[in-house]
Amino acid sequence: MTPLGAMPSAIVPAALVDRMCLGRRKRQFCVMANRVEECLRKAEQCERAGSLAFTLEARLMFYGLAQQWRDVADCFEEIERQLAAKREPDDGPRLEE
Repeated sequence: MTPLGAMPSAIVPAALVDRMCLGRRKRQFCVMANRVEECLRKAEQCERAGSLAFTLEARLMFYGLAQQWRDVADCFEEIERQLAAKREPDDGPRLEE
């Protein structure tokens, strides 16, 4: 399991992005969505590990890590919301008034 401090900048390689994610903007959204899903999967793994841990200290550590992964997923979602708000619709050329 990769510690949060050493989390790679690209969790999901572009080659693994769904084929439906064509076009730059859609691809960026899909990569961000994949990052969120990956963080949530890691949170689930930490919760499972915590439920299997023998000591209270280990359980608390895994549950804390799970919460950190959920926080990272929330950050990715917030970034996507902010980027989406800045994007203009891709409706073709704009006519200047």
